[in-house]
Amino acid sequence: MTESLYEHEYPSRELAAEHPFVTYEHERFSGTEMQTRGAAFYELMVRVGHERPN
Repeated sequence: MTESLYEHEYPSRELAAEHPFVTYEHERFSGTEMQTRGAAFYELMVRVGHERPN
């Protein structure tokens, strides 16, 4: 086992053991699908009260 370079490492070994890192598989979507997803996300942000960008 290697010694940590930090006095207070983050996350702690205990926390890291409780919540192991999971690699997310990258997904590619078509331009049309990304436009649909972007529009849905934008409308959701408008509904929950975020300001529209200029």
